[in-house]
Amino acid sequence: MPPDYALKLMENRKNKFTNEDKKDIHESNKEYLKNCYEVVKKVCELEKWEKVNCTNNLEMRSLESINDEIYEKVKKL
Repeated sequence: MPPDYALKLMENRKNKFTNEDKKDIHESNKEYLKNCYEVVKKVCELEKWEKVNCTNNLEMRSLESINDEIYEKVKKL
């Protein structure tokens, strides 16, 4: 998921480990998230992994839509 969308989703979410408002080091560091995203894109390409986009036309896709795409890809294995 592109980092800007990930940050938007995490904006009002509590820390998943402590349930506090303070984000963990990974969630609070935008550059870290961007770097991780770029590395994953490169690995995906190098390893020829299937890619599932969580966004479409600058909008978040529905969970159902993402799930359906994953299911269709898995059925082919």
